Amino acid sequence: MEETTNSIKDAIKERFSNPFLGKFLLAWIIWNWKISYMTLFVSEDKLSTNKMEFVSDYLRADNFLDFINIYIIPLFITALLIWVIPFLSNIAFNVSEDYRKKRALKTKEIDDEISNKKQEQLNNIRSQLNSLKQENNRLNLFAKYLTEERVYIPSGTKLVSNENLKLFQDYLKNVNDRERVLRIIDRYNAADAKTNFINQLNINDKDFLFSFLIIHPTSDDTNNYKITDFGIFVSKYKLYRNYKNRFDNLNKIADISL
Repeated sequence: MEETTNSIKDAIKERFSNPFLGKFLLAWIIWNWKISYMTLFVSEDKLSTNKMEFVSDYLRADNFLDFINIYIIPLFITALLIWVIPFLSNIAFNVSEDYRKKRALKTKEIDDEISNKKQEQLNNIRSQLNSLKQENNRLNLFAKYLTEERVYIPSGTKLVSNENLKLFQDYLKNVNDRERVLRIIDRYNAADAKTNFINQLNINDKDFLFSFLIIHPTSDDTNNYKITDFGIFVSKYKLYRNYKNRFDNLNKIADISL
């Protein structure tokens, strides 16, 4: 007897644990709630017949519409619970997962963009540092020039003195260098806008004149050059050489004492 009871319990348990049967029973009870309510909670005194007949009449489904209402619709609801809803849930999960991946990718793109901007800023800083180093080297060269200029052009000495002439002759010992300087100075003397003439020289001529202290960068802009005091002397010396035979008193006019 006990074995039979246990067998029945196991069979019932198996049936109710079956996903389809369990969901169908749940759907049927919810959809046909009236019969469930009347059977469980309404006393037989208030019914026109006993509960067994009432349930039997309800389940008999005399017409097709009643059959659909009592059995087919709960079956349809069961199908929704077992297949359609999980399918929709799976779609919703895939959409959510796709959104999560896109968001993660967008976050990575933003992080990469920030990283690239930081790298670009770092490169700009390095470039600025290199520019500052180059500018510092130019300023050091300019400072060296100023130091050397004090040696070549002593303070208190007139630019057109014999000492400057001796300096010119000693400093430009190489004849080719001297003649090249004088050729450029000749063009300088003939120019109307002398400052523009210097800045319009090619880089080789600028470096050449700078190496002999004829020109130097302006104090406020090392990209522009102007003639030095020693360069002015050389300019006047060239004028003297060109025109000494044409004027009796050229020394006074050109402020040259030779």
